[in-house]
Order: sequence, then structure tokens, then C-alpha cells
Amino acid sequence: MGSLTAPTSTTDVLLISPPGRCSAKYLPFALLFLSSFLESKGVRTQIVDLKHDSDSPLLKVRRRLQPGWPFSECADEIVRQVVKAKPILVGLPCYTAEYNEVMTLAKKIKSHCEVSIVVGGVHPTLKAEDFLFTGSPVDFAVLGDGEGPLLNLVSYLRTGNYELLRNRGLAYWGRQNASVVSTGSNVELDLDTFPMPDYKKINMRFYVRPHVESVRWLPLASVQIFTGRGCPYDCSFCAVGFLRSLNKQASKMRYRSVDQVIDELEFLKREYGISGFYVLDDCFMISKERTEEFCRKLIARNLNLTWGAETRVNLIPMHEA
Repeated sequence: MGSLTAPTSTTDVLLISPPGRCSAKYLPFALLFLSSFLESKGVRTQIVDLKHDSDSPLLKVRRRLQPGWPFSECADEIVRQVVKAKPILVGLPCYTAEYNEVMTLAKKIKSHCEVSIVVGGVHPTLKAEDFLFTGSPVDFAVLGDGEGPLLNLVSYLRTGNYELLRNRGLAYWGRQNASVVSTGSNVELDLDTFPMPDYKKINMRFYVRPHVESVRWLPLASVQIFTGRGCPYDCSFCAVGFLRSLNKQASKMRYRSVDQVIDELEFLKREYGISGFYVLDDCFMISKERTEEFCRKLIARNLNLTWGAETRVNLIPMHEA
């Protein structure tokens, strides 16, 4: 594990998008929510979310001529920023397809500075042992929602109080027993207590440039939003069923208030000029009453935004002609 010595910097936690996401147009929502939540609790955060313009012809040529680019360039810059920030904790999200690059990046960070590294996301939640083993560059894995566990982890690194590691939602490598120590998936927090995602800490100009990857191939200055977490269904292609085996809360719907979501959309239009949005909830429209409330209040605000949402076919109202 990393040093417990407090750094001489203005950053406690550095949240990092993996290098493979350097041209991704989907917002790094996990990092945005974590940053705003931790800041509201007095934890100083930064987000490293490097971006390359994947549409540039010159960059496309460079990618062909330099195998491994832009990973190597992004990884080097990420390490430079970690060294400069001197955080006590580095946070890395990880999809299964990103496992090798995340572990490579973690090892590279460890070779340049002494810092604790935590991974989060569905893969670490389901298979923490893939990240925690003798000699691993990763020190901790978050199981489930990350906000509460990260706050406890920061408190542990600040104080050295081992009891904080007993709170639910964390796993780490137990050196004495040479095995993974897990406290189990955490109990999720009330989403209405969360502040607005920390948009100011990323390059929003990159994300709101008109593109077709948000609302069904329509060229819009659009973003993605979350209005809630959880899903009661058990689709064969989705990880929710596996998550439910660890924590029954995974199937419980937890919502942000509709007013909070509409306020956020109004802010995004005013500050960044969005013309559309896409709801990335696992399954929007589960609650007919809430969906109708959302639509009514969106119309009442007169925001004139084009939008779409993830849902199930059986939840879409069917009307006879």
C-alpha cells in the first residue's frame, strides 16, 4: 500500500480516465460524480481526462504509423500529472476490456511515485481478485458504488486508522494471509444528497462539440446524463444479475429528483450550449409516473432539447392508431 504521509500538494485524490478513452465522447461520469461528492466532504480532487481529436486526419495517420499510440503518449502524460499532483490516492475506473491497459498504467505510476491506487467499476466489483495479488500495482478495489468507500479510504490514508477499512465496499490484498480481504459490496447512498457532477474539471468543449454518438446518429451538441441507478431486470447480456448476487441493492432503483436533473440540464445548456442529451440509466421509464413528471417539467422549462434514453421495449407505451 502507498505511503500514509500527507503530501505537500492541493490534491488528495487524482481520478484518471484510462488512456484508451482519450478519444471517447462519452463523459467520464464515474469520475464526475466521485469528484463532486468527495469535494462536498472536504476531499480535494482533480480529474485527469486526456483527450485527442480522433477525427483529425493527421492523428489517424499517426495511429497507423505508431503502433500503441496514443496509449503510450497518454500514459506518459498521466504519470507526469500524478507526479506533479502528489496525491495520496489515485483512482482508476476499469471495464473488462481495459484490464491490461489499466494494470499497465498502474504499474507505470507505481514505478515513478509512491501512491496508493484504487480501481473501481463492474469488473473490480465482480472480480476483485483479478486486481489484488502479490506484487500487484493496485492496492484497493471498490465494490459497488464508489462514493462512500472512497471517502472511507481517504480517511484511512490520512489517519492510518485500520478500522476504516472494515467498512463495506472495499477489498484489498491481505499480506499476512496472502489472500483478498473483502468487506462486501457497499450500501449505496441517497442520490439526492449528491451535488451536480463536477463538469468544470474536464474539457467540456471536447464533449459538447456536435457529434453523432449520443442521440442516435443525430449531429448534436449533446451530452449524456444519469437520472438514477439500478435495474430490477435480469437480461442475459447485462452484469446486473451478477451484481445482484453480491448485493441485492443492485436491483433496487435509486433516483435523483426530477427537479435536480432538470436543473442540471438547464445548467448544461446555459454554460456549454448543449442542444441534446441522452439518458444513460440502465433502464429509464421503469416508473411511468416519474417518466411523465420528467417530460412535463422538461417541457415547462422550455429548454428545447432533443433527447433519447436507454429502456426496455416492454416499457414503451403503445397506442393504437
